[in-house]
Amino acid sequence: MPIAECIGVEKTYGSGDTAVHALRGVSLAIEPGEFVAIVGASGSGKSTLLHLLGGIDTPTAGTVLVDGEDISRLDATQSALFRRRKVGLIYQFFNLIPTATVARNIQMPLLLDRREVDPQFFAEITKALGIAGRLDALPHQLSGGQQQRVAIARSLIYRPMLLLADEPTGNLDRRTSCEIVDVLRLANRRFNQTTVIITHDERVAQEADRVLAVEDGLVVLDQRRR
Repeated sequence: MPIAECIGVEKTYGSGDTAVHALRGVSLAIEPGEFVAIVGASGSGKSTLLHLLGGIDTPTAGTVLVDGEDISRLDATQSALFRRRKVGLIYQFFNLIPTATVARNIQMPLLLDRREVDPQFFAEITKALGIAGRLDALPHQLSGGQQQRVAIARSLIYRPMLLLADEPTGNLDRRTSCEIVDVLRLANRRFNQTTVIITHDERVAQEADRVLAVEDGLVVLDQRRR
């Protein structure tokens, strides 16, 4: 069964002459363990698609399923719980708590949900992401690449069904961007983490198992590379 599925999804912002049709009847399925890159020009609808998959927004028409559940029917409280427990979100801005240590930032989603931290898994992901030696540091003491690694670890700590990344390398230099792509690929392979990334970076697209190209609210290319 697909991890996530869109069925005839449409999204319109505004109405009448000012209506913007961000998505126009998109249907697709994302399978467990896939590493998917979504590419397209600004305004093509790719960010809207990611936000719908993450339960951040709701479709105007159609159905969005994650783990077989129609998330478009969830109320605000249910949507917040869904995102906290089933979806990992990574942005180009790291959104770390500046006064909290690296360890605390990573553990925060579990602490908010009053769940126990698995020390073995915590140690495994921080070692795999190369930040095990910086757990007592504050975010301002880290480089941009290290901060993004912390953000990725924070998104992995609760073992989400779906990891969604919106331009995760957009704020980083070329060398650091390559490192972050390698980290995301490592998480995909080592932890079998289903991952969907929006990107303008050709290297990210080349690393993906599958590339979706979005244009004018439609998926115009769905290419599997592996």
